[in-house]
Amino acid sequence: MTENNDKTVVEDARLRIPVAASPHLRDKPSDVSIMRDVVLALLPAIAGSIYIFGTRVIPYYLISVGMSILCDWLWQRAKDRHYRFDYSPLVTGLLLAMSLPGNVPLWFAAAGAVLAIIIAKECFGGIGRNIFNPAIFGRGVLRIIFVAQMTRNIWPRAEVPYQVTADVVTGATPLELLKSGMDLDSGQLLASFLGVTGGKIGETSALLLLVGAAYLLCRRVIRFRIPVAMLGVIAIMAFLFGGRGFAGGSLGVVAGHLLGGASILGAFYMATDYSTSPSAPRAQWLYGAGVGLVTMLFRFYGDYPEGFTFALLIMNLTVPLFDRYVLPRVVGTEVKAEQEKEKAAR
Repeated sequence: MTENNDKTVVEDARLRIPVAASPHLRDKPSDVSIMRDVVLALLPAIAGSIYIFGTRVIPYYLISVGMSILCDWLWQRAKDRHYRFDYSPLVTGLLLAMSLPGNVPLWFAAAGAVLAIIIAKECFGGIGRNIFNPAIFGRGVLRIIFVAQMTRNIWPRAEVPYQVTADVVTGATPLELLKSGMDLDSGQLLASFLGVTGGKIGETSALLLLVGAAYLLCRRVIRFRIPVAMLGVIAIMAFLFGGRGFAGGSLGVVAGHLLGGASILGAFYMATDYSTSPSAPRAQWLYGAGVGLVTMLFRFYGDYPEGFTFALLIMNLTVPLFDRYVLPRVVGTEVKAEQEKEKAAR
């Protein structure tokens, strides 16, 4: 047996085992591998959006991603740091583009990327220190400044099969129909599930987004707590208050709120962001439920049918409170408390 700095090496004619101090981890996923997995998970929905809406959406992806990477590189150079590409600006650029209407000026994508990377991320200290989800922050600021343009929707190409136009007169999206008090039939729900309906560039196809979400869950990149809590509260609120009278929400109303807007994209890809969501399991349940609740309050009482953007930004502000007051139990504390009670009883 020999000693080598902080490790003790057990040497044998047949065996040489390095023994180091605990804890011992079999694998430690890096931020690069995590972000790479998120990119891979988004690819089905991105490819689907190009097929459904046509090549007109490609420039939004290119400009948003390109500007995000450029801003990230320029900031690191301005700080005289060695640039390390960790895929996070790529993820931010893709999510930002997916949440934009496909008929706004292309400079919206560039401006949103600058807001996301410089203001929401780097000004707070970089990845892991940001308070707001960068992509949703960029979209939120654009939404506040350019209300009319950012509330538009893009519609599928005429050649795409299975699409059901929600309203041939007004071109209303499923969420807009629900906002007006109408119900959704099976054809409209199928269109929402497949993504062949009006909406933002990458939000419409619940099917393709769920395929990517399943990949992230299998890879253990994200946990199920936040998405399940968020979507569960959306479903409960839609059933209780989304129909005519209390608890009058039909299957069409509940499914419409779950499939429409940014529900799926937000639940699995934005609300689960490591930097802007709680780490404790119980806090994640509460946080996800809060995002779903505030989203539905905006949908019911706001002027516009979608409310996820501002719901997530509001709940991002509560994460420090969750991390401070909703903590996991320290191992052994409950046993120690019981032992103290037994000693006092003696």
